Amino acid sequence: MGTLNEALKNKEIGIKVVGGKGKISLNTPNEIIALREKSVGEEKHLDSLIYVSRMSAKVDNVLVQDGFNLYFHSMVITENSGWAVIEQGMSKF
Repeated sequence: MGTLNEALKNKEIGIKVVGGKGKISLNTPNEIIALREKSVGEEKHLDSLIYVSRMSAKVDNVLVQDGFNLYFHSMVITENSGWAVIEQGMSKF
């Protein structure tokens, strides 16, 4: 996802990737805000994506992973209101 993020960073093809692994994943809401400044997607849509990002990470981290901490959180966002969240947990053991 990091490679895809870099490849799409300066392209204007209607799709962006935000987030990533480790501490980079914590910056996902700020990256979504930056998309608003670049006029990628509607403002209302981007505001709702911040909520989607936070809630999916919270649900996955607390309820789904069952002892695994969320390690990777990324979103693929399209200019026509499409999105997907990709997450992965990691065990410390």
